[in-house]
Amino acid sequence: MSKVHKTFLAVFFMIIFSFLLLEIFLRITDPLGVEYFSEVVRYFNKLEKKENYSYIHPIGMNEKFQNVFIKTNSFGLRGQEFTKSKPLNTKRLLILGDSVVLGWGVDYENTFSRLLQTQLEKEQTNIEVIPIGVSSWNTRTEYEYFSRVAIDFDPDILLLIIVGNDTDPKDNSNIEIGKEILEKLVYRPPINQNIFKKTWFKLVDSSYFFRHIQYGIKILTEKDKNLNANQQDMTWQDSCLALQKMIKLCEENKILFMPFLYTDEESSYKSIFSLYRNFFIENKISFRTFPTYLFSELRYRNSIVDNHPNSEGHKIIAEIIYQNLQMISY
Repeated sequence: MSKVHKTFLAVFFMIIFSFLLLEIFLRITDPLGVEYFSEVVRYFNKLEKKENYSYIHPIGMNEKFQNVFIKTNSFGLRGQEFTKSKPLNTKRLLILGDSVVLGWGVDYENTFSRLLQTQLEKEQTNIEVIPIGVSSWNTRTEYEYFSRVAIDFDPDILLLIIVGNDTDPKDNSNIEIGKEILEKLVYRPPINQNIFKKTWFKLVDSSYFFRHIQYGIKILTEKDKNLNANQQDMTWQDSCLALQKMIKLCEENKILFMPFLYTDEESSYKSIFSLYRNFFIENKISFRTFPTYLFSELRYRNSIVDNHPNSEGHKIIAEIIYQNLQMISY
């Protein structure tokens, strides 16, 4: 074997060895938290499709995602079991939203809804907190679930958590404005891929090294489709209609409506939140936001990749909601 061949083999095996070491290091430490992507895919594969509100958890689900168990009750919701009919001398607080309400990446006992319930129980109040959160639900699906299912829980307060992707359309969500157009905007994993893409995504699925590269590509190339959202967008018009119906349903049933924007006062420039803010201001509806440090400091997030609030973030959310509840008569 020539010296050139020996040098080539030595370099080749050094590269392979270095790659294996790096792969092991990334798997053990996962510094950016890229495990989040594969776990989200696995989570969505567990959901059951539903007409009108797109999907929900299976009843009695008990699955582990990102080292955290998500257990569901007889309504397919993460939370303690409760009866459909409201107990005597009890007031009900429904918390409606998506993965923030679900408590993605956080043990149930540390979710803000559970922390809030614990605090209310310490004060011997008669308020029962019912969290209704399914990842990636939007305003439309939240209204449909509220109007078709949760209204029968006889709530006294509806606390709606609004996030930045709440106008993104969903399949099977009873879209009323621009249905054919919006259904084409629903994200669907590509089916027909060329050999290069198939090979690449197999590498991404199997290797933390390639997942980090994919995340870098995502950061460099992905644009925020909601960056220039405006009132003429059909996504907003349908969301706005669903929001109007939700508010009307609350008024008809004497339910106190408390919207919370999952943002801070300094983020009013963001298009989606501006649309919701302006809607509430125009309709003279009080809304709340959260403190800036909840979003600006990494210590309150699950990871760099996963910006869901961690257990410390949930403590902040619980405290803010609790403070707001103290300001109202319920």
